[in-house]
Amino acid sequence: MPSPAAAPQHRPAPDTAVGDALDELAAVAGVAGLARALHRAKLTAGNPSFAQLAKRCGLPRSTIADAFSAQRAHPPALSVLRHTLLALDVDPAQLPCWEAAWRRASSAEEPDEPRPAEPPVPRQLPADVPGFVGRERALATLDAVSTAPDTARLALVCGMGGVGKTGLVSHWAHRVADRFPDGQLWIDLHGFDGGDPVTPAAASGQLLRSLLPADAPIPGGTPERAALARSLLAGRRMLLVLDNAHSADCVRALLPGDAACMTVVTSRNALAGLVARDGATRIVVKPLAPGEATTLLAGVLGAQPDDQRSLLTDLAARCGRLPLAMRVAAELVTAQPGFRVADLIRDLEAHGALAYLDATADSDTSLRAVFAASCARLPADAGQAFRLLGSYPGRDLDVHTMAALTAGSPTRARQLLNVLARSHLVEPAAHGRYTMHDLTWAYAGELAAGADDAPDRLLDYYVAAAAEARRAAFPDDRRDVPPPSPAPPTPGIGTAAEALAWYDAELPNICAALHRPGSATGHVLALTTLLDQYLSQRGHWSEALDVHRLAHARAEAIGDRIGAARARARLGRTLCQLGHYDEAYQQLTQAREVLSEADRAAEAATSTLGIAAGKLGAYDEAAELHREQIDEHTRCYGLTPPLGRHWANLSFALARLGELDQAEAALHQALTVSRGTNDLRDECSVYENLAVVHLRRRNFAVALRWAERAVRMFESLPGYLDLITALNTYGFALAGVGRRDEALARHTRALRLCERIGDRFEVRRALDGIRALDGSAQPTGTDSG
Repeated sequence: MPSPAAAPQHRPAPDTAVGDALDELAAVAGVAGLARALHRAKLTAGNPSFAQLAKRCGLPRSTIADAFSAQRAHPPALSVLRHTLLALDVDPAQLPCWEAAWRRASSAEEPDEPRPAEPPVPRQLPADVPGFVGRERALATLDAVSTAPDTARLALVCGMGGVGKTGLVSHWAHRVADRFPDGQLWIDLHGFDGGDPVTPAAASGQLLRSLLPADAPIPGGTPERAALARSLLAGRRMLLVLDNAHSADCVRALLPGDAACMTVVTSRNALAGLVARDGATRIVVKPLAPGEATTLLAGVLGAQPDDQRSLLTDLAARCGRLPLAMRVAAELVTAQPGFRVADLIRDLEAHGALAYLDATADSDTSLRAVFAASCARLPADAGQAFRLLGSYPGRDLDVHTMAALTAGSPTRARQLLNVLARSHLVEPAAHGRYTMHDLTWAYAGELAAGADDAPDRLLDYYVAAAAEARRAAFPDDRRDVPPPSPAPPTPGIGTAAEALAWYDAELPNICAALHRPGSATGHVLALTTLLDQYLSQRGHWSEALDVHRLAHARAEAIGDRIGAARARARLGRTLCQLGHYDEAYQQLTQAREVLSEADRAAEAATSTLGIAAGKLGAYDEAAELHREQIDEHTRCYGLTPPLGRHWANLSFALARLGELDQAEAALHQALTVSRGTNDLRDECSVYENLAVVHLRRRNFAVALRWAERAVRMFESLPGYLDLITALNTYGFALAGVGRRDEALARHTRALRLCERIGDRFEVRRALDGIRALDGSAQPTGTDSG
């Protein structure tokens, strides 16, 4: 090991170094002397590299290196000198000596003229938001951007108007102001105030006036102003907030040139260019979470009686959990003595949230003004698309729906939705769909009064797309529905899975469109026909009752007896599936009479009437109706679906009459027809009914084979109704062979599926099976039906 005497002598002893450094500082008279003093301090600190110093103090390496140059025309900025000294671990007690040396070096540049006083450190943040709540993820992201090493510290905070972007940034900036000791700058670009936005030239001038002495000249051109601003910001740990930016171009000239300064931009637009070209980190601000929204209201309203606090969640929801709307609502409560939250909720429900909250608003709190300013910046075709959305009665939509509303192509509709999404007037949702804030939708609805033919185009699209979905999911449904002309673009649904996904997504929107005032009866009758199989198989009983009653009323209103009877037949079948057999029997009887008198095939009504009669225990009548149905179908359509199902229905009645041989013969006839017509669903139904026949014969092993096959095949088909029936039958067969645990699992699964669709008959079968397995009833080996 080398002796201490052999060690390098580049670092003086501490006492000597301090004394020499102070003597040298006292002698500094110009830039070169200050640079020599800095080099001595660097050696005293162990001669760290410029990169190490930059990492310690957060300034760019080039700024640190330039501070040590003796060839500079001017000394470094005082803030740069301070950060450098802190990075060199200089004793804070020495800082006054360094600042005195810096002032002498600065005054030595122009000995005959006094140096202009430096402007005060800018502290331009607006007041913090009172009662700020939530936004933890957004605050954490801003923190991360502000501390990112050696990168452009640029954050973009975007979201719809009134969502609280400015309040979020102001709150965060107050929390971290000490991270930016050289100042905090705030420029409102007025991008959405209804007037002209601040130009880059004016904004850069405002920025320079905050950085330069009061009498300093400011260049005339925008490029020159931007260059000077970058020079003045270089190496300074400052926060620059550019609020309410309309476009990336209006802020790009204001961005600092290095990482010492952090910039935060707020906008209602997504500013894709700022992210793609300038590396901004985008933070999307959405309405508050329910709990946060309730906390905000509680904070603004103050102490509330317990019975009123429970209403805050409701009030927040009616305001769309939009901070601006909630603060306006809270002000309405506090401004009127004796006016309670419950009173406000009642008024919002009566008059509409947007209209009521805006009635007493000023220009700073008007929600309509906020939304109008956003729309004013849209291209003309996007603005028209937004207005047409106001005529849309649903709650979400895809590009094909938008294409129908705008009478354009899906490609163009996608472009329009992207423009609206980047302006945060619509929001992307799952699976390629879009939604809109309730208050924004209400504003669009006000603009959409008399929105040309958009509602009719929408219903034309639903008819065309529902027909496409029905062909894919239920190819054997032969009911004729005239296609709209001209045919609108459709999604290209090709598989049963795609069809069910489309039905699932669009059902609430179609129902809303059908109930919209002015919807044509032809559209109503067509869509209820096209939805019928889906509603039945998926167990959407409430929607089925609703649309079939609507179709019946509409058809009767225009004197369409056949249309009304068909709607009544579908209504009767739904009632039968819900277990309302008496009412179903009445509806189906009336429908059958009208259809038979008009010499129209009454097959659907007869089929379900036979089922209802069987459920009511009138098995002789049920058998007779099913035989009539089989004859009618064979005469009209020959060996085509669903003839096999009709034979299976006949076997149901015969089995309960004790005619098991005849029931089995009917099922084999059904099997022949189903296989000949490639009707997989009817074939599965035959297997399930064969299992029932063998259960009644107590041939449990044979019944098990048929039931297992039925369940396996129904699993591959869309819908739950037939699968539930087969699961219960399978459960009884498993119990019959002693496999009790497996039987319980099948009945339990059937019961859970019944909870989705509410089939009372199958609920009773499942519970009967479970009770028998629990020992509270004796297993009978039957299907309890």
